[in-house]
Order: sequence, then C-alpha cells, then structure tokens
Amino acid sequence: MTNESKNANRSFTAADARLKELQIQQTELNLANLTYTFYDEVSEDSVKNCLAELSSWSRRFPAKPIILILNSPGGEVIAGLALFDYILKLRSDGHHVTVIVLGMVASMGGILLQAGDTRVMGKYSQLLIHEVSAGTSGILPAMEDSVAFFKSQRLPIQPSVEEVYFASYTRLQTIIFLDIAT
Repeated sequence: MTNESKNANRSFTAADARLKELQIQQTELNLANLTYTFYDEVSEDSVKNCLAELSSWSRRFPAKPIILILNSPGGEVIAGLALFDYILKLRSDGHHVTVIVLGMVASMGGILLQAGDTRVMGKYSQLLIHEVSAGTSGILPAMEDSVAFFKSQRLPIQPSVEEVYFASYTRLQTIIFLDIAT
C-alpha cells in the first residue's frame, strides 16, 4: 500500500468516525428532548415506527415530556387511530405531550394534532379537516372485500373521528399559533 492510499484510508476512517460521532450526538440530543419528527403519510409502517420509538421513550423516561412534530398529508384511519390512542395513553401515564405542526396536517394528521396536551401550529401551517374517505384497488374479489369492510365500519369510524374533533372543540383556544418567522 502506498503512502497516498494509507493517508486516504486514514482520512476516510477519520471521516467515518466523525460521522458516527455526530449521529450519536444527534441521537442523544433527540433523547434529551424526546422529540419525534413525523414527516410522513399515516400508514401502518409509519405508525409502527413511531409507536416503537414512543414506547421505548415511555419506558426509559417515565413521565418526561414528549414532543411530536407533525407534517402529514394524512392517511390510514385505523393506523392513525392506533397512534391517537397511544398518545392519549402516554398522557395518562404522566407524559406531557406537545404536538407541533410545521407545514401541514391534513385528514388523519389533523386528528393526531388533537391528541396533544399542548397543540402548536406554525404561523404558515395548514390544517385540513374532512369526512372519512376510503378507496380500493386491485382484483375484483379483494376490492369487494374492501368495500364490504368499509361499509361495515363506516358507522363506527366516522362517529369516532367526529368525537375527536368535538371533544377538542372546547380546547380550540389552546392551539398555540407559533410565529417563528419574526
């Protein structure tokens, strides 16, 4: 091995070590603040990842405040309600949960905003509320099964989503509009 390749190898190793160190510092900072950033659609996978992290924090840091930063176009109702219920559980376990919207929360994302003890919206953030909607695609028998499922669930799901907003209506004045632009 030449001296140049040894030096390049050392530089690469030093850069790798520095990158690893920065990643560890960022992880430690996130743990110190217990801040989870949810910039995604509400889906089974995104909710599973969020639940895993929040669950870990809840066990490791009992009753410590948790911040959830949201920017979501919405998504799956069932997955979203699972996360909504878990956030309520965190609150009942003594965690103060702050939900901050930066950008947009639409549909199921707007419902997740309602789960926080403290709800904060950025100055230019947007909130979209609408009736529960559903769709299906694929082969005909699978589509028929999906339609049958939605028909059987429509009545229980729509009222539960409406209850979230009606229960939060009395807390509307507790949404803090953040002016971070000035």
